[in-house]
Amino acid sequence: MWQLLPSISFYLFSTKSTLGINPLRSASCENILQPNWLLVGIGFGSLLFYLQWVFGDISVVSRWASNGFPNQPLDPIPYGLLIWFGLFCGIVIINRLSIVTNRWWVSVGFLGSGLLYFSRGNVSFMSGFALSIFIGSILPLLFDKIARGLSTHIVFIANFAYIIQVIYAVWTSAYNFVPFGGT
Repeated sequence: MWQLLPSISFYLFSTKSTLGINPLRSASCENILQPNWLLVGIGFGSLLFYLQWVFGDISVVSRWASNGFPNQPLDPIPYGLLIWFGLFCGIVIINRLSIVTNRWWVSVGFLGSGLLYFSRGNVSFMSGFALSIFIGSILPLLFDKIARGLSTHIVFIANFAYIIQVIYAVWTSAYNFVPFGGT
Protein backbone atom coordinates (compact mmCIF):
# COMPACT_ATOMS: atom_id res chain seq x y z
CA MET A 1 0.00 0.00 0.00
CA TRP A 2 3.00 2.26 0.34
CA GLN A 3 3.14 2.62 -3.45
CA LEU A 4 -0.18 4.47 -3.45
CA LEU A 5 0.80 7.17 -1.01
CA PRO A 6 2.37 10.28 -2.51
CA SER A 7 6.02 10.75 -1.79
CA ILE A 8 6.83 13.93 0.08
CA SER A 9 9.49 16.23 -1.30
CA PHE A 10 10.33 19.59 0.16
CA TYR A 11 11.09 22.55 -2.02
CA LEU A 12 13.99 24.57 -0.70
CA PHE A 13 13.45 27.68 -2.78
CA SER A 14 9.74 28.31 -2.58
CA THR A 15 6.98 26.87 -0.46
CA LYS A 16 4.36 29.09 -2.03
CA SER A 17 1.62 27.26 -3.86
CA THR A 18 0.76 28.55 -7.35
CA LEU A 19 -2.29 27.65 -9.41
CA GLY A 20 -3.53 25.15 -6.84
CA ILE A 21 -0.36 23.06 -6.92
CA ASN A 22 0.40 21.52 -3.55
CA PRO A 23 4.14 21.87 -2.83
CA LEU A 24 4.09 18.67 -0.78
CA ARG A 25 3.08 16.55 -3.76
CA SER A 26 5.90 14.78 -5.51
CA ALA A 27 5.55 15.66 -9.18
CA SER A 28 3.74 18.14 -11.35
CA CYS A 29 2.42 15.34 -13.59
CA GLU A 30 0.39 14.18 -10.60
CA ASN A 31 -1.61 17.39 -10.84
CA ILE A 32 -2.32 16.70 -14.51
CA LEU A 33 -3.60 13.22 -13.66
CA GLN A 34 -6.10 14.33 -11.04
CA PRO A 35 -9.00 11.89 -10.75
CA ASN A 36 -12.37 12.94 -12.06
CA TRP A 37 -14.25 13.80 -8.87
CA LEU A 38 -17.65 12.96 -10.34
CA LEU A 39 -16.67 9.43 -11.39
CA VAL A 40 -14.77 8.77 -8.17
CA GLY A 41 -17.75 9.99 -6.14
CA ILE A 42 -20.22 7.78 -7.99
CA GLY A 43 -17.86 4.82 -7.70
CA PHE A 44 -17.29 5.37 -3.99
CA GLY A 45 -21.02 5.73 -3.29
CA SER A 46 -21.69 2.52 -5.21
CA LEU A 47 -18.91 0.78 -3.32
CA LEU A 48 -20.39 1.86 0.01
CA PHE A 49 -23.80 0.60 -1.07
CA TYR A 50 -22.35 -2.70 -2.24
CA LEU A 51 -20.44 -3.16 1.01
CA GLN A 52 -23.62 -2.55 3.00
CA TRP A 53 -25.90 -4.56 0.72
CA VAL A 54 -23.82 -7.67 0.06
CA PHE A 55 -21.15 -7.75 2.76
CA GLY A 56 -23.08 -6.07 5.58
CA ASP A 57 -24.06 -9.36 7.16
CA ILE A 58 -21.97 -12.49 7.46
CA SER A 59 -24.62 -14.75 5.92
CA VAL A 60 -25.84 -12.83 2.84
CA VAL A 61 -23.62 -14.53 0.25
CA SER A 62 -24.09 -18.00 1.74
CA ARG A 63 -27.88 -17.52 1.84
CA TRP A 64 -28.01 -16.27 -1.75
CA ALA A 65 -26.11 -19.39 -2.83
CA SER A 66 -28.86 -21.74 -1.63
CA ASN A 67 -30.87 -23.81 -4.09
CA GLY A 68 -34.25 -23.35 -2.44
CA PHE A 69 -36.35 -24.59 0.44
CA PRO A 70 -35.72 -28.34 0.53
CA ASN A 71 -31.97 -27.91 0.21
CA GLN A 72 -30.27 -26.35 3.20
CA PRO A 73 -28.14 -23.29 2.43
CA LEU A 74 -24.50 -23.07 3.38
CA ASP A 75 -23.88 -22.35 7.05
CA PRO A 76 -22.97 -18.73 7.63
CA ILE A 77 -20.27 -19.28 10.22
CA PRO A 78 -17.55 -21.07 8.25
CA TYR A 79 -18.61 -19.85 4.82
CA GLY A 80 -19.38 -16.28 5.83
CA LEU A 81 -15.97 -16.05 7.44
CA LEU A 82 -14.51 -17.24 4.15
CA ILE A 83 -16.17 -14.28 2.43
CA TRP A 84 -14.63 -11.89 4.97
CA PHE A 85 -11.30 -13.64 4.41
CA GLY A 86 -11.74 -12.86 0.70
CA LEU A 87 -12.21 -9.17 1.55
CA PHE A 88 -9.00 -9.30 3.57
CA CYS A 89 -7.14 -11.05 0.72
CA GLY A 90 -8.34 -8.33 -1.63
CA ILE A 91 -6.89 -5.66 0.63
CA VAL A 92 -3.61 -7.58 0.84
CA ILE A 93 -3.44 -8.07 -2.96
CA ILE A 94 -3.10 -4.30 -3.41
CA ASN A 95 0.67 -4.80 -3.13
CA ARG A 96 0.46 -6.30 -6.63
CA LEU A 97 -0.57 -3.22 -8.58
CA SER A 98 0.03 -5.04 -11.87
CA ILE A 99 -2.91 -7.30 -11.04
CA VAL A 100 -5.29 -4.75 -9.55
CA THR A 101 -4.79 -2.02 -12.16
CA ASN A 102 -5.07 -4.45 -15.07
CA ARG A 103 -8.09 -3.84 -17.29
CA TRP A 104 -9.08 -7.51 -17.08
CA TRP A 105 -9.35 -7.34 -13.28
CA VAL A 106 -12.71 -5.57 -13.67
CA SER A 107 -14.06 -8.69 -15.37
CA VAL A 108 -13.56 -10.56 -12.08
CA GLY A 109 -15.92 -8.09 -10.44
CA PHE A 110 -18.47 -8.24 -13.27
CA LEU A 111 -18.46 -12.04 -13.42
CA GLY A 112 -18.54 -12.38 -9.65
CA SER A 113 -21.48 -10.03 -9.32
CA GLY A 114 -23.42 -11.55 -12.21
CA LEU A 115 -22.88 -15.17 -11.22
CA LEU A 116 -23.67 -14.43 -7.57
CA TYR A 117 -27.00 -12.97 -8.59
CA PHE A 118 -28.05 -15.32 -11.41
CA SER A 119 -26.65 -18.73 -10.45
CA ARG A 120 -27.19 -21.05 -7.48
CA GLY A 121 -25.16 -23.47 -5.40
CA ASN A 122 -21.40 -23.65 -5.21
CA VAL A 123 -20.93 -21.58 -8.38
CA SER A 124 -22.81 -18.73 -6.76
CA PHE A 125 -20.79 -18.96 -3.56
CA MET A 126 -17.44 -19.08 -5.36
CA SER A 127 -18.42 -16.08 -7.45
CA GLY A 128 -19.31 -14.26 -4.22
CA PHE A 129 -15.86 -15.15 -2.93
CA ALA A 130 -14.25 -13.77 -6.11
CA LEU A 131 -16.39 -10.65 -5.78
CA SER A 132 -15.22 -10.16 -2.20
CA ILE A 133 -11.59 -10.31 -3.35
CA PHE A 134 -12.33 -7.76 -6.07
CA ILE A 135 -14.17 -5.38 -3.71
CA GLY A 136 -11.38 -5.64 -1.15
CA SER A 137 -8.77 -4.86 -3.79
CA ILE A 138 -10.41 -1.67 -5.04
CA LEU A 139 -11.06 -0.22 -1.57
CA PRO A 140 -7.51 1.17 -1.09
CA LEU A 141 -7.44 2.45 -4.67
CA LEU A 142 -10.63 4.45 -4.18
CA PHE A 143 -9.44 5.81 -0.84
CA ASP A 144 -6.26 6.98 -2.57
CA LYS A 145 -8.28 8.67 -5.33
CA ILE A 146 -10.41 10.43 -2.73
CA ALA A 147 -7.30 11.67 -0.93
CA ARG A 148 -5.86 13.02 -4.19
CA GLY A 149 -9.04 14.63 -5.50
CA LEU A 150 -11.51 17.24 -4.35
CA SER A 151 -12.61 15.46 -1.19
CA THR A 152 -15.69 17.53 -0.40
CA HIS A 153 -17.11 17.16 -3.90
CA ILE A 154 -16.34 13.44 -3.94
CA VAL A 155 -17.96 12.78 -0.56
CA PHE A 156 -21.06 14.80 -1.51
CA ILE A 157 -21.50 12.89 -4.79
CA ALA A 158 -20.77 9.58 -3.01
CA ASN A 159 -23.47 10.26 -0.44
CA PHE A 160 -25.91 11.25 -3.17
CA ALA A 161 -25.19 8.07 -5.17
CA TYR A 162 -25.47 5.96 -2.02
CA ILE A 163 -28.83 7.47 -1.06
CA ILE A 164 -30.20 7.00 -4.60
CA GLN A 165 -29.19 3.34 -4.54
CA VAL A 166 -30.69 2.80 -1.07
CA ILE A 167 -33.97 4.38 -2.21
CA TYR A 168 -33.95 2.10 -5.27
CA ALA A 169 -33.32 -0.98 -3.11
CA VAL A 170 -36.12 -0.04 -0.71
CA TRP A 171 -38.47 0.67 -3.61
CA THR A 172 -37.84 -2.66 -5.32
CA SER A 173 -37.94 -4.75 -2.15
CA ALA A 174 -40.78 -3.13 -0.23
CA TYR A 175 -43.07 -0.89 -2.23
CA ASN A 176 -43.44 -3.06 -5.31
CA PHE A 177 -44.84 -5.94 -3.26
CA VAL A 178 -47.66 -4.04 -1.55
CA PRO A 179 -51.01 -3.50 -3.29
CA PHE A 180 -50.87 -0.52 -5.66
CA GLY A 181 -47.16 -0.10 -4.90
CA GLY A 182 -45.94 -0.74 -8.42
CA THR A 183 -48.37 1.59 -10.17
